[in-house]
Formats: sequence, C-alpha cells, structure tokens
Amino acid sequence: MPKYDLAIIGSGPGGYVTAIRAAQWGLKTLVIEKDGFLGGTCLHVGCIPTKVLLHHAEIYDTFKNAKEFGIEVKEFKLNWAATLARKQKIVTKHAKGIEFLFRKNKVETIQGWGRWGGPGRVSVENAGKTTEVEAEHIILATGSTARSLPGVEIDGKTVLSNIEMLELPEVPKSLAIVGAGAVGAPCCRAASEGWGEGAGGLATSVGAGAGASTFSPFSPMYPIGAPTGALSPSFTRILRRVPSS
Repeated sequence: MPKYDLAIIGSGPGGYVTAIRAAQWGLKTLVIEKDGFLGGTCLHVGCIPTKVLLHHAEIYDTFKNAKEFGIEVKEFKLNWAATLARKQKIVTKHAKGIEFLFRKNKVETIQGWGRWGGPGRVSVENAGKTTEVEAEHIILATGSTARSLPGVEIDGKTVLSNIEMLELPEVPKSLAIVGAGAVGAPCCRAASEGWGEGAGGLATSVGAGAGASTFSPFSPMYPIGAPTGALSPSFTRILRRVPSS
C-alpha cells in the first residue's frame, strides 16, 4: 500500500494550493481527482469560465457605447463559437499550469473517486478497480456541485446546471438564473448586458426584449451569498440594473 504524509481528495483551489504548499514544506503529497484534469469546479465549470464570459460581455458592452468614448463603430456582432473557444483555451491553459506546478513540486496524482477508508486510509475507485492509499494526514477538498430545486430535474436542455450552461451551442432567448454567487451573478450580468442581439438578445436594451433574472437562496442582506455583507451593496446595485421578469 503506497504511503504518503498527506492525501488530498479534490484538486480544486482548496486542494491544489494546499498540495503545492505541503510539498514545498517537504511532505510527500498525493492528490486524488475524479476527473481527468486538475482544477476542480472553480477552474473548469465555475468561477474562471464565467468570468471569461463576463469579460467578453463587458467588451461587447463597450462597443455598444463606443460613441461615448469618441469612437465610431459601425458594425459588430457576437461570435458565440469563438467566445466558447477562447473560454476553453483559458481554462486549459490554467489547468496545464497546475499540472506544471505539481510536477515542479513533486506532487503525485491519482485519478478516481476518493473515499475515506478509515483512520489513515483512503480508497480510490477507478474503472471498477479500487486502490488503497495510506496517509498520515487526509484532507477532504471535494468542492461543490449544483443543487436543483425540489421537484425540478436538471435535464440539460431546459433546466441547466452550470456545466450545461457553459456549453450552450447558442445564446438562449431568455434565461432565469437561480443563485447569485460566483457563477450566477456574473452570468446574469453578462447575459443582460453583453451577450448580444445577433445571438439571441438576452440584454433587454439590445435584443428582442427578453430578460435575465437571478434569484438568491441566501438572505436579502447577502445577495451574492457572501459570508459577510461587505460586497453586498455594490452587487445589489449591479443586480438592480438587470431587468426582472
């Protein structure tokens, strides 16, 4: 049975940062990841790709208001396929960066579903085979997945999770986002302000008049689900600009 000083289940921001630092401190470190890539939800289907789409939307919005800055722009349109391609390019670049840091700091990885196997043990299941790993310390950094509403099934067509939303073949004509956190808030703003009339017109001021709404399961005091209210006023002002439906 392989022995490690530290075994971490999950390669997201919590897992990979801890693994690199632990290895730098001299601990023999293993990261267990169920997917075939490192970075977790945040990098691949969460914070990073949604911020890329938001940046694209902000650029689009700048073109819409270019005249205000003394720039005459006659024609421009959103190329959604190119937008998704750039989003994936950035995600892949960062994932490869984590792989490089793991190699540099001698952090080992195993692909598979990691489970607590008892004191000092982790079991890793992959393709029907189970591997036992021994570790003096074990960290669970398994991240998160989208949770649907009671009685509502995520079908990948009409009802989407963050995974399907980031791979839409075209911009939908209307969109309601449940959740106003690190994924929901930027997607709602991007859809409302800058996803363009040529590709469906989510922005009321640009396209066909359809709106995008966001609903937070958190207290009204914390509309973005933050543990404190420090950022709430600014995000509240942003969301007030989003047309409600």
